[in-house]
Amino acid sequence: MLLKIISVGLVTVVLAMLIKQYRSDFSILVSVCGGLIIFIMLISGLEKIIDEIFNLSNTVGIKSELFVPVIKAIGVGYITEFVSDIAEDNGNKLLSNKIILGGKIAIFMLALPIIKNLVNTILGLIL
Repeated sequence: MLLKIISVGLVTVVLAMLIKQYRSDFSILVSVCGGLIIFIMLISGLEKIIDEIFNLSNTVGIKSELFVPVIKAIGVGYITEFVSDIAEDNGNKLLSNKIILGGKIAIFMLALPIIKNLVNTILGLIL
């Protein structure tokens, strides 16, 4: 799988460099398409990781509802970074920073149920 990802990345970089000489706007499109292809290739690996996390939670006896926000937060982080990099590659650093800020806020919102559960557990142990 790693060789496929490296191959797609290398082909994308070479194509983007060649096309940039003639049409810089198409060069950006080639880079975005290459990134999307790599992202799609990685989804199958992510599915395996998520399955293993749920299997581990079942083995240990931890509620799987606690893992769902964590997995969502990780997904938000990856997607945010991907979109932010696209904006930065297009020369729009300000937009890139705002996308990252939005991703951080979304991750914090996803973490709130976990924090709430943790506080309730600690209060239950103390009281």
